[in-house]
Amino acid sequence: KEHLGLDCAIQVYEKALQTEKNPRWQEDLARLYLEKGDSEKVEALLTSAREDYEECHDIERAVALENERGNLNEAVNVYQRAAEKSKFSNKSCYYEKAAQLAEEIGDHEKTHSLYHAALDAYLGQRFSLGGYECNNIKKIAQKIGDNDKLIEAYLKAQEPEKAVEMAQRLGKLDQAVEIYETMREFDKAAEVALLKGDAVKAVEILYHKKGDDKKAIIIASEHG
Repeated sequence: KEHLGLDCAIQVYEKALQTEKNPRWQEDLARLYLEKGDSEKVEALLTSAREDYEECHDIERAVALENERGNLNEAVNVYQRAAEKSKFSNKSCYYEKAAQLAEEIGDHEKTHSLYHAALDAYLGQRFSLGGYECNNIKKIAQKIGDNDKLIEAYLKAQEPEKAVEMAQRLGKLDQAVEIYETMREFDKAAEVALLKGDAVKAVEILYHKKGDDKKAIIIASEHG
């Protein structure tokens, strides 16, 4: 009798799924097949359910389902696919979640790659970011040891002082000059230009941008 009841329930779900794509029903049906001991059918249904969750953008449930199945690599892939398909701010969030999960399972190469992708997605956003996102950007850049991106992160976080300090420390003097000019710190921009041996640039900054004729003339005469 129990077996007949199980078969009847399976038929009801299968008929319902013919008329409506519903990943929750697929999960329920998979549990019924598990009771029958049909592991092949269970795996097929759960894979189909995960694909449908992804299709309807229920990414967290798709990830949870793969975690429940013990498929942690596939859970990483779910987040990565979601990030690649996304055109909005959650692209960076999905890449970061994929990286964190890859880190948990010890896939160091993929972790590094995904954190890079998350950082690029954060930095690529056109609109201004809030404090949480800015802190995330800096943490990720520091985590993967990408100093160039960390400079960008400081600029995105509206911390140009830290950006220019790091640029100078790394010997990126052209970039330091540009940052100082953006900050309208023209004397400091000229100093760095002189430090890298570009008196012409220093004079140009002081004369054209700051309007300090006297200082520009002094530098021009001192440096030929």
